[in-house]
Amino acid sequence: MWLRVKRMGVVKPKTFGDEAEAEIEISEDARAVVDSLKGYSHLIIVTHSNSDNTVKTYVGKVISYGDGVINVKMGLKDSVDVIHIQPYDAFKDCIYSALVPQKLLHMPKNEALKVLLKAGESFHGELCAGVAIGVRMLYRALVELGCEPRDKELKAVVAVKACVADGIQAAMGATNKRFHALEQIEGNATFTYRGKAVKIRLSESPRFHDAKEVILAKEEDVIGEVTVLPSSEPKP
Repeated sequence: MWLRVKRMGVVKPKTFGDEAEAEIEISEDARAVVDSLKGYSHLIIVTHSNSDNTVKTYVGKVISYGDGVINVKMGLKDSVDVIHIQPYDAFKDCIYSALVPQKLLHMPKNEALKVLLKAGESFHGELCAGVAIGVRMLYRALVELGCEPRDKELKAVVAVKACVADGIQAAMGATNKRFHALEQIEGNATFTYRGKAVKIRLSESPRFHDAKEVILAKEEDVIGEVTVLPSSEPKP
């Protein structure tokens, strides 16, 4: 039985071998796809071969984005149709170095929080109130410091509960080089970036029941105090 698939472009091999490269040409009616993918470092690409009617899935590391074109590291023998492209999830899909779009501060707040929450949920295993609180703390720090969550110069030292810490670490995409959790729980976290530092202290408000309550809560019900520190060294 032959599949009926809608072609959205074609991917052509450019080089071969261990470091093979390919070029994805997106059809005119699907050009908006390229714009929506910009900022991601890895893509999941589904192809269809007309010669033998096979469908295959690849993971391509993006080299560059162009006008209706995406250049990727991807091994192919022949040109094949592209029938689907989607972002590679930095945590869920196992390549932990994969990047989400970096300009979260340019996005509406609710959309930026969704991106950070997704990373927190994948890392922590569930989306609980604690993870959401960590995301809210980090987002406030990003606004204060004027940086993106996965900037290599952003560092955090936190004195919060494990779930909250997971939310912060996951949204930062940070290893222990950029993230350190202290044993004592004092309800605060200090973030540093390029010589600037800010200390975020949680509000002493009633306990939240779930992540939705946290995200919908007023800023003052989650964040109790924000202090700009004179020192760039994180000291909760």
